[in-house]
Amino acid sequence: MADITPSASLATNITPVKTRAKRVLTDEQKAKMLEGRRKAAALKKQQKEKDKVEKAVEKENKKKEKEKNKELELQAIQQQKDRIEVLNISKKKKSQMRGKLRFCKNNPELINEVETMIQEIENKNNEKKNIDLEIKEIQTEIKDKQQELTEDEENEVYKRVWDKEAKRIELSIPEESRSIFRAETEKFDFNLSLSDNINKMIKNVEAKIQSNTEVVSAINTEINETEDEINKKKELSQEKEKQDRNKRINAKLQQLYSLR
Repeated sequence: MADITPSASLATNITPVKTRAKRVLTDEQKAKMLEGRRKAAALKKQQKEKDKVEKAVEKENKKKEKEKNKELELQAIQQQKDRIEVLNISKKKKSQMRGKLRFCKNNPELINEVETMIQEIENKNNEKKNIDLEIKEIQTEIKDKQQELTEDEENEVYKRVWDKEAKRIELSIPEESRSIFRAETEKFDFNLSLSDNINKMIKNVEAKIQSNTEVVSAINTEINETEDEINKKKELSQEKEKQDRNKRINAKLQQLYSLR
């Protein structure tokens, strides 16, 4: 049997295998690695979101383009229909015109009747123009006459309208207020406009109402104070009567005790 034991010389020639030392990362290196991974993940997520948005936009654009093309197709179809309809109408009108021409040729009296109707319409238009012209002349004449009115006549008309309207309003308000209203309407001032007269009247009436309100308020206050005074005197009188009654009762009780 062969001897397989390694010889001493072979054993001495074998060099021991060196084990590689394990690399240890520092905390700073670990932190940088984590930060790099986080940034990479964030960029990846951002790119993913961007791609998602771009796909959505592209999808929406394709949808809009499709709808636009469909709308254009519908418009083209409608235009074709409209053209066909116009052609049909044109053909129909041409046919009607040919029929009317044939009818007029066969009925020349109809042309005379139409011409007579046109002439009547023109005459009516001329009559209307003449009437409008007459109306304008009358309006101008009235305006000229109004300008010729004297100041006294204008004031008379002005006052008459004022009195009429004032009387109408007076009958519509409560009877107890009519005297105040009448007194104010009689203070008509020709130097003021209608609106100024009305505003002046309203202010005077409001002032009188305010004055009357203050008088009524003062009277009510005085009445309330008088009532309070009467009530106080009444309470004092009742209290005095009660005290006198108690004194009389006590006096009688004293008399009874003394008799015993």
